[in-house]
Amino acid sequence: MDIDWEKERLNRQFEKRQDLLLGGSILLLLVGLFLLICLLFSVADEEAGPASWISLGIAGAGELAVGICGIRIARERTVDFSGARIIVYESKLGLVLGWLLYVIGLLMAVLVFGYAITDDGVALILTGVMLLLLFGWAACCCDYRNRRILVNEERVWGTTAFGRDWMFSRSEIREVSLKMSLGSFEAKGRDGKKLFRFESNMHNAGALFEALDGKVPPWVGEAWKADKVGNWRKLHEIQWTPDQETDQTRRADQIRKGFRILALVNVLFSVFLYFFCPGSILALKYRILLIELLPLAYCVYGWVFNEVMFWIDANASKEWKRHHVGLGLGYIHGALTMLFVTSGVLSWQMNYVAGEGVVWILIGALTALLWLVTLFRTRKARLRKLTMALILFPFLILSMGIVEAGLLVVSKPAEENHYPALIVETREHTAGRGLPNYYVEVALPEGRVVEAEVSRSIYREINEGEPKVVCEHRGPFGIRFVAVHDP
Repeated sequence: MDIDWEKERLNRQFEKRQDLLLGGSILLLLVGLFLLICLLFSVADEEAGPASWISLGIAGAGELAVGICGIRIARERTVDFSGARIIVYESKLGLVLGWLLYVIGLLMAVLVFGYAITDDGVALILTGVMLLLLFGWAACCCDYRNRRILVNEERVWGTTAFGRDWMFSRSEIREVSLKMSLGSFEAKGRDGKKLFRFESNMHNAGALFEALDGKVPPWVGEAWKADKVGNWRKLHEIQWTPDQETDQTRRADQIRKGFRILALVNVLFSVFLYFFCPGSILALKYRILLIELLPLAYCVYGWVFNEVMFWIDANASKEWKRHHVGLGLGYIHGALTMLFVTSGVLSWQMNYVAGEGVVWILIGALTALLWLVTLFRTRKARLRKLTMALILFPFLILSMGIVEAGLLVVSKPAEENHYPALIVETREHTAGRGLPNYYVEVALPEGRVVEAEVSRSIYREINEGEPKVVCEHRGPFGIRFVAVHDP
């Protein structure tokens, strides 16, 4: 490698990235100014309250601060590489992550504005999340811009992520060793103290490791020793060989296309059932059950095409992955179903008065059934032990939704069903899922007081004195649950 050409290329690359950082920082300044202007109008508005003022003020000031920080980072246009024979710098992964945080942060700013103008307390939570995302973006850009290690025949020097310079002579370095994580390296001095560290995914990390006579522990094995740093992951990839070919792997492209069609149909059908299907055609409880059952189709697809479908992301070659299909879309669909239906709808419909232990037994039984079927169908799968350990939690989430939705369908209204809700107490709880959860204590006809989770709108109307009713259902195995809703 021509080191002079490499230095010139890196300076051009850093300069382009600094231009992008400068543009992003200026956009943040403009958004921050807009939010502060909105704050002035909000203060003058008699209907606006403290939630609006605080969220707009903190969000606007925070975006201005991050924007100024970004401009300060972008101000340095060139890097001094003089004297270096090896240049180690951060990979693009951190930069890509930073800009992903930036985009999500800007979307959060839109949500903050939307909730703030309605004086909704959710804006305060979103403001905190937005600022964390934007500060994460600034930190990633700062790390990419500053952190580097340079070495020549006499010394090693560099800069930390926060811009602090350091330097050691090569004679001060006793050893450079691979850490237990197999992903980072540590240089120690004569006194055994850490001098600096670097990661294997940094550019030219392997060359630095070799230049400093890095040592590899004997338990790592010959594969690492033969290759040092760069190809550890590649050496342990699952490789494709002709003897692995089956009728299913020959049809991998068709199976992949079928899985994508299944995912598209499932998502569209879920959206239709959730938002657009009239209650006169299909009652809410049946719509919920169908939505909860749809992710099960991905499991069935994986069981049927068990020679092609893999359940966790595998460290495999491109050729191997070309003959196999991942279930990632199924996990995403299942997570969204949990967020918007199981947690967002069923939790309000099913507040258990009796039999909650039985419900968890049913959930555990269904989870075990799904796990055992998968265990049987993945006998020839790669990474089978890890797969069976990791899919237990997704199966638990899936089983929770299916069991509760099924109970909602088979349960019958109690003899005394819709009766006025006698509210004893209300409370708001903000732990757990991050957004507030709303609870009310209601008195049942027999005098027992139970706590029920309700939606935000129901909670607000109860506190405003509007009447509500309790809907009580009884299911099999002595299960009893209630919901609080409009008359």
